[in-house]
Amino acid sequence: MTEKLRINVGCGPYKIRGFVNIDAMSYCDPDVIATAEHLPYESGTVDTLYAGHLIEHFYLADTAEILHEWKRVLRVGGECIITFPDFEKTLELFDMKAIDWQEVNAIVYGKEKLEGAGEAGHHRQLATKWSIGPMMQAVFGNFEEMEECDYWPARVYWQTTLRSVKQ
Repeated sequence: MTEKLRINVGCGPYKIRGFVNIDAMSYCDPDVIATAEHLPYESGTVDTLYAGHLIEHFYLADTAEILHEWKRVLRVGGECIITFPDFEKTLELFDMKAIDWQEVNAIVYGKEKLEGAGEAGHHRQLATKWSIGPMMQAVFGNFEEMEECDYWPARVYWQTTLRSVKQ
């Protein structure tokens, strides 16, 4: 039996054991240096593609193209799992006075300034279930929200995880 190929795209300093950790930047010492838009895998070879807190670093207009690339590398039955800071959840928490404007600003623009990430560390879109989900639906033909995700270590109240399966 062959070992499943699981990749963590845009890993930054957050590497996942049992995954090939991929990033475009060498500062985080990934297993593979590659961009999310051009993955170095043949079509239909990846079992699981995880992208934690990556999609918000791309412009909304480029998201569908990136999702198509991710679908290309997945095998039939393979899953694409995306975790991102959810702008809608963030605003709901602000409205309930559970977080202050400083926290909203940090979530929207990025909480951390990762040493060596440069401009790649900036967020370029306000992602929500209702902006990313329909694009996943259009590309994969399905999507669902996941309550828990084993791959992303932080269980934070303002993030969303969506999953699509390649048909």
